[in-house]
Amino acid sequence: MAFSGSLADILMRAGQSVAQDLDGLLRPLDLSLVQWRVLDSLSDGKGRTMSGLSARSAIQISALSKLVDRMVVRSLVLRKQSERDQRAVIVMASDFGLEAYRKSLPAIRAYEARLAQRLAGFDVHRLDEFMLDAGGDAPAAGDKAIPLN
Repeated sequence: MAFSGSLADILMRAGQSVAQDLDGLLRPLDLSLVQWRVLDSLSDGKGRTMSGLSARSAIQISALSKLVDRMVVRSLVLRKQSERDQRAVIVMASDFGLEAYRKSLPAIRAYEARLAQRLAGFDVHRLDEFMLDAGGDAPAAGDKAIPLN
């Protein structure tokens, strides 16, 4: 398989591994990683529109809508109609959700510290910059590959 072992493959497998580890850390708190990402995005106490929350949490809006519905049922987040735009819905972390988020932070920080130690000498900021630019030259969905020779 030509893709196996490529940089893209390695980055995807690394991301999956980290996501599985974090999901395991959050399980005792009865949180999934995607729920935690929503709470992390709302941890500043500010409400977000669904589109703003989608952008901040990097969760597609179609999946986010169902996720927020489940989080409302669990009292992790609250929804209210925007006072400025009656069509918009504002999502905010509840006190219960913020408490669950705060309880998760020691385990998350300890995991990140272990990960940083394993990556000692690796320039994480350069990887972050790379990831911001990585998708810029990828062909759009439906684009056909163009041979290089």
